[in-house]
Amino acid sequence: KASDGAPISSAPSVPVTTAHRSKELAATPLSSALQRARQGGSTLDLSHWSVRLKEADWATLSNCLLEFDLKLTAVFLNSSDIGAKAATALSKALSENATVTKLDLSANQLNDPGAGVLGQILVKNSTLRHLDVENNGIGHTGGVALAEALAVNTTLESLHLSDNSLTDASAGSLGTALSTNRSLRTLWLDGNTIGVKGAQALSAALGRNTTLHTLHIASPKPGSTIQR
Repeated sequence: KASDGAPISSAPSVPVTTAHRSKELAATPLSSALQRARQGGSTLDLSHWSVRLKEADWATLSNCLLEFDLKLTAVFLNSSDIGAKAATALSKALSENATVTKLDLSANQLNDPGAGVLGQILVKNSTLRHLDVENNGIGHTGGVALAEALAVNTTLESLHLSDNSLTDASAGSLGTALSTNRSLRTLWLDGNTIGVKGAQALSAALGRNTTLHTLHIASPKPGSTIQR
């Protein structure tokens, strides 16, 4: 009671409804990131969450990338458990998206099939400038698919292929692509199994390429014939 004897009124309590609880539970890292993007954000970043995207998330993300009024320019999906199946689900959106210039898919599970899907995307996409697929288990077949895409792509400026399983033959395919590609400025190939033969193929290609500024090929994996 107050000093005058009148009862002290307390603020009315607001009941927490089932709908309110459901809304709170639905606030996942993906939904929060998409909400920020729809509010005008230019970056969709799930990297700091280490989110493992599920199959239902792929459709949600794909639909978001197709929303014409978004201003997304950078998408970070590293360590998001993305494999070939997820890449296929996102392929239409990534092929048709006209705003995203940077895509980070590093530390996922693309392997050769997923790299093949990315190759198809690069053939169609004319907006992407920077692609990071470091540490994705990409071997010779996937390397060839990306190389064939580079031969016709005219907009990609940097490609990060470090810490995969590319071989001399893969490097040869990339060298062939570099002979005609006129957009790529930086290429990371360190941490692969590229040896002297592959390095020679790349070197020969550089003699015919006037746009590539930087080629990273240090720190080869054990088994490579390139000396450290």
